[in-house]
Amino acid sequence: MSSDVTKKATVFSQPQPRGFVQPYGFVDSIDPSLDVAYPTTYYPGTTDSTQAAPILVRGGPVDIAVPQRGAKRALQETVTRSAGEDLARHRLRRAADHNARSKALTELQSALSLREAPLRIECYDMSHLQGTDYVGSMVVFEDGLAKRSDYRRFKVKSVAGNDDYAAMEEVLTRRLTALKQPAEVPAAGRPRRFAYRPNLIVVDGGKGQLGVAERVVRELGLEDEVELASLAKQFEEVYRPGSPDPVRLRRGSDALYLLQRLRDEAHRFAITFHRERRGKRMTRSVLDDIPGLGPARKARLVKELGGVNAVRAAPLEELISRSWLPDEVGLAVFQATHSLGGHNAGAHKAGAHKAGGR
Repeated sequence: MSSDVTKKATVFSQPQPRGFVQPYGFVDSIDPSLDVAYPTTYYPGTTDSTQAAPILVRGGPVDIAVPQRGAKRALQETVTRSAGEDLARHRLRRAADHNARSKALTELQSALSLREAPLRIECYDMSHLQGTDYVGSMVVFEDGLAKRSDYRRFKVKSVAGNDDYAAMEEVLTRRLTALKQPAEVPAAGRPRRFAYRPNLIVVDGGKGQLGVAERVVRELGLEDEVELASLAKQFEEVYRPGSPDPVRLRRGSDALYLLQRLRDEAHRFAITFHRERRGKRMTRSVLDDIPGLGPARKARLVKELGGVNAVRAAPLEELISRSWLPDEVGLAVFQATHSLGGHNAGAHKAGAHKAGGR
């Protein structure tokens, strides 16, 4: 092996049935050494051919190496990038193919035993960082295509800590409660938010998340109107109410591909919203939300004093001495930056008036 290979594993091939090479393609021979993108492990004697990434048909030991640098690493990155681009193009063609979408909806209805074709599907996902900035996302696919105008984002309000089940319950309750309201169209002629009933709701997760969705639907009396499913990412298994066993959709099927697109889009949408909220929270300062201190006054105060920290250190006299800043706003800034109560702050203000002669 070359010097640019630092990780190595020895894999011993075993006699395998003809179907062993089907996931990877047919070859007539194989070299005694292979370079792969990721470390792999093959357990001799196993009957599960999916555990072996290389095609072991040589009949003898095969060295598996992961290039870490040099020409082989560069070649591997080029091949990986090319494969990723090909996959992206294939996904775009597949998503735009009307026949493929129709087939996916038909397969999904049959595999999940749905009462009707899932022409409108909503998918939900939660996102948070150690229980903070909890958000939920709702993405919508109609006729197998994303309908971004119907996407919704939720700020989770009732969950204090790290509890995905409670967050999911709040989001689904807020969304599905709208289905209990009268369906009249507003005077403006546009349908209200959440006006359309989904044929299928998919939640990201396993049996636990599905149980939460079932409870919400049952409490709202919507069992006969909305059907449910959950997609567990680890093995891409689909769970349905009333069955402890998952539905395993065929790998590569149009139905599974549709559910994966839904789940991934809901995850992307939730992550994006969570990062926005976290970013806003991290960039907030002590000067935010002070009554009377709007964006213009705040910017001028920070500029004249030389930064937020300088405002925090400024005495009350300096704040209320500025002709463009009302005394009550200067006092509010001082209270916010020094955490003083009303009595002490009032004393400071009185002293400042005497000192400044205002």
